[in-house]
Amino acid sequence: DNVSQMLTQYGQEIGHMAQGAAHSLVSWYSLGSIICVLLTAVLGKKISEIQFVPVYTLGAFVSILLMWLFPSSAFLMGILAFLVGFFAAGGVMQLALTVMADFFPAGKGTVTGFFYTAGSIASFTIPLFIGWIGNMRNVMLFDVVIALIGFIDTTLIAIRYKKLFGKLGK
Repeated sequence: DNVSQMLTQYGQEIGHMAQGAAHSLVSWYSLGSIICVLLTAVLGKKISEIQFVPVYTLGAFVSILLMWLFPSSAFLMGILAFLVGFFAAGGVMQLALTVMADFFPAGKGTVTGFFYTAGSIASFTIPLFIGWIGNMRNVMLFDVVIALIGFIDTTLIAIRYKKLFGKLGK
């Protein structure tokens, strides 16, 4: 998740936050992630994981979009960092592997390897790409676009899941 890598810098440069306040954005992001994992674990026993994924990607998209639109309020940035952590890190990243394993039950080890390899490649290449973009405001806009693409993708995946498995719920 590219957002966590640059939250502090974005808060300082674009949000004009003090260093301590900007660093706290990562803490809020992490707290959101932890709470989402716990909540999803409880709710996932009653509701199919695939139902969460489009909702979480929409939440991530809206949160990142609002962070891009309104970067000047430290209070709002803290709430939005929490929500991005909740929806993106705690939600989408945790559920993606589960849903992929449903699609490819015979190759769960291969799916897991692919998932983490893709994440590692992204962790290496995204910062390089961010350096090429340069301006932190444009970097956040890039995140908005990626989150929108993610929402569209996960909506299509949920539709495909329903066609393959005949339902979205447990």
